[in-house]
Amino acid sequence: MNVLIKAGIALPYQIIETTNKHSYFKFKEGYLEIHLSKSMKLNDLLKKLEANIVSYYQKIKPVPANKFLLWGEKYNLVLKEGLFNYQIKENNIFITSAINEDYRALVYQDALKNYLKAIETDVKQTLFKYDINPVPIKLKKLKSKYGSYHRGKNYLVLNVLLASLEKEFSYYVLMHEYAHQKVANHQKEFYQLLKKLYPNYLKLDQALKKTVIHF
Repeated sequence: MNVLIKAGIALPYQIIETTNKHSYFKFKEGYLEIHLSKSMKLNDLLKKLEANIVSYYQKIKPVPANKFLLWGEKYNLVLKEGLFNYQIKENNIFITSAINEDYRALVYQDALKNYLKAIETDVKQTLFKYDINPVPIKLKKLKSKYGSYHRGKNYLVLNVLLASLEKEFSYYVLMHEYAHQKVANHQKEFYQLLKKLYPNYLKLDQALKKTVIHF
């Protein structure tokens, strides 16, 4: 995912190279999907984006402020001031939060923490098969990536925004970062191990690359 910044406007966009005769745009929720033909040069594309950044930005469809995404489901958001807590009833999510609190990050952090606890036994069984040791996991609000493995201090970091997506993405990112415990770089051996840890990794990896990280 790329971001074009001009005149104070940040336009997230994803380029998909095609064999089509003409290039075309799709205005997605939160980003612009560009199907780039072989006949169009990248510099020409960027000039077009810069010239039309205002109109393109207005056409992408960010999640409305009164909606809340949790585990791939969209809920009606009901906010109330007070000590932080939340509950889900049917199609609604009721969140109580202090005025200055980042309630979205707090909900995502709590939801992801609970999910990791629920899959802990299954994850350990999978890791032990390939001589990978479980390590501490930190949950943070990240702007540019979904996870990372810190080899020196031996711990993982997961982006709390993962809780806005279907749960399978959290499981995949977890396995991806654990694979780095054995293979540091994205080389052939890394993907061979990742396929053992999560056979369907390629589909989810491609989907994540088309997903914009934003709060």
